[in-house]
Amino acid sequence: MAGTGVPPINIEGTADWSSLSRMMNSKGIQFSKARTAGNSVKVFTNTPADYRQLVALLESIKRPFFTYQLKEDRMDQRVIRGLPREMSVNDIKEDLVSQGIADAEVQQMTSRTTKKPLPLFLVKTKMPEKLADIQRLAMLTVSFERKKKPSEPSQCYRCQRYGHTQRNCRLAERIRKLPQRPSKSLHKEALQLLKQPEVTRQETRNDSDLDASASTSESEWNDSNIEGDVQDVCY
Repeated sequence: MAGTGVPPINIEGTADWSSLSRMMNSKGIQFSKARTAGNSVKVFTNTPADYRQLVALLESIKRPFFTYQLKEDRMDQRVIRGLPREMSVNDIKEDLVSQGIADAEVQQMTSRTTKKPLPLFLVKTKMPEKLADIQRLAMLTVSFERKKKPSEPSQCYRCQRYGHTQRNCRLAERIRKLPQRPSKSLHKEALQLLKQPEVTRQETRNDSDLDASASTSESEWNDSNIEGDVQDVCY
């Protein structure tokens, strides 16, 4: 981040950089450096004001880009324990606001495996020090814990790339590929195979193993390029 605390902005496309940089100059947007990174240009603006101006410019001309959150905009994240899973998110937020957390944002956390709601709630705020004074919500004793950092790298749900999140991504949307289910014809072939005598079935199985070994390696290669699913508010 070039030592300024201002994150870089990765602008997709390099062909029209000259015209884009002139547009930035006409808007008074100052940057310390810009360098190519593949088919994109990584721009390091001088100040948070320049950063916001450039983001607004890129959004106005619908230019694909991604960036990261400004340090001054980041919110502390804490997990609330002690509330029932049926608790309303709005009720929790209203209670937090009434106790001095005016900027509270609340989300219910979900299980990574079952996707079902958990009796855990995530609160985001720029006033984490005030949470230490809160002992009850909805007349129930609660505790606040720091949210665990995910072991996997962050993934954008918009473009499916790794290393940034959808909040600050304006790249083209991309649908994540899912493994294909066996076709009906394959299921039908399997049923026919089961009806064959054991000897014939064994011969067929041996022949199919040769084809399977060749196709498996190709399948694994394709699957290795499919990016996994990472949940931001899962436990």
